Amino acid sequence: MIHARQTSRLAVLGVLILVGVTPALGVTLSFDPANATFIGDAQQTVAVMADQIDDLLGATLTITYDPAVVTAADVAPGTLIDDAPCSYFFDVTMDTPGEVRIDVAFFGCTASGTGALVTVTFEGAGGGTSPLVITGTDLRDSENEIIDVAVEDGSITYVPEITSALAFTPDPAYTDETGTVEVCLELTDVADFLGMSVEFGFDPMIVVPTAVTAGPALEGFGCDYYLTWVDAGEIVDSVQIDTALLGCSGPVDGSLVCITFEGVDPGESPLTWLAVDVRSSDNAPVPVNTTDGTIVYDQAIATETASLSTIKSRFRD
Repeated sequence: MIHARQTSRLAVLGVLILVGVTPALGVTLSFDPANATFIGDAQQTVAVMADQIDDLLGATLTITYDPAVVTAADVAPGTLIDDAPCSYFFDVTMDTPGEVRIDVAFFGCTASGTGALVTVTFEGAGGGTSPLVITGTDLRDSENEIIDVAVEDGSITYVPEITSALAFTPDPAYTDETGTVEVCLELTDVADFLGMSVEFGFDPMIVVPTAVTAGPALEGFGCDYYLTWVDAGEIVDSVQIDTALLGCSGPVDGSLVCITFEGVDPGESPLTWLAVDVRSSDNAPVPVNTTDGTIVYDQAIATETASLSTIKSRFRD
């Protein structure tokens, strides 16, 4: 595919002259992912998606972001452009911090369908969340008519380093003389907490969960909350828990939820994280480090008076 990057913008966009045309069938431009998050030295690519575009001949659009949070490192044609059956002009201008201008025009064909118009790859600058906004849109069809555009803004969050953590406590956890144990989910160093959805696995041959209750950190927010979990009768080898604050949010550094387990057969059951989704008050994902845990079920020795021969026979059994 030819990228005619050296073609004069004035010459190419001359085919897109504003001559009092009427809008063509509309299209929605949005970001994918809509709310992106990346960490440390990684990069994050975000696509500008076009939904059901028809007969696209050329386009101009500008993407704005907060340069104190992220920096645009690369801009590339998306599948709608690359898969077109003709050559095209593709030009990117990033002279202004926090702004990416894109111009595209096809030579001898048009593009139709749903897919990525362009992709932008970001690098981290400083921690935080930046809005992603599409402005200055001018899309034209083969008759030089304006294609009506609706836009859906997005966001991108850059986390220089993950300090938040989610762990099982205590670890390891030992059952008591009744064969039960309470294990709590401890979330630490989260500055803005609204809710979370988690799933973790266990060994049902060793223990089974019987109850889920709010921990002191969840109770301590002082507002109502939502807490639900998969019913014990439906559990095979994992627990799914959803909780959210209703009417408040804030920092958390403690046990949010506690699970009571009952022993089935002596042994050790791993507690393994399968899915973790923590959210802030603006519904942005909060990256957290996770640590797996262990439950040890020790079958209690009878405490009633018994002869030595009786106790020995129990161990032989």
